[in-house]
Amino acid sequence: MDGRLIMISSLKPKLIGILLCTFSIFFIILQTVFLFFIPEGWSLLGRPLSWWALAVPVYLIVVLFWLILLWIGWILIMEKRMPTSE
Repeated sequence: MDGRLIMISSLKPKLIGILLCTFSIFFIILQTVFLFFIPEGWSLLGRPLSWWALAVPVYLIVVLFWLILLWIGWILIMEKRMPTSE
C-alpha cells in the first residue's frame, strides 16, 4: 500500500511539469509566429501583431520585477523580530 501512495504523490509534480512544458512550448511557438510569420497588414488596436508580441512580454517582465520587490518589502515589513537578551 505504501508503494501506491508514493506513486500517487509523485504523480502530481510530474503532471504539473508536463503542463508547464506543454504551455511553454505552445507559447514559444505562438510568440515566434506573432514575431516572424504574421502578414504585415494584421493589427490589433492599431498596432501590428509583432509589436504586441514584444510589448506584452516586456510589460509582464517589468510587472513581475515590481511584484517581486513588493513581495520582498512586504516580508520585511511583516517580519517579527525576536527580542535580544542584551
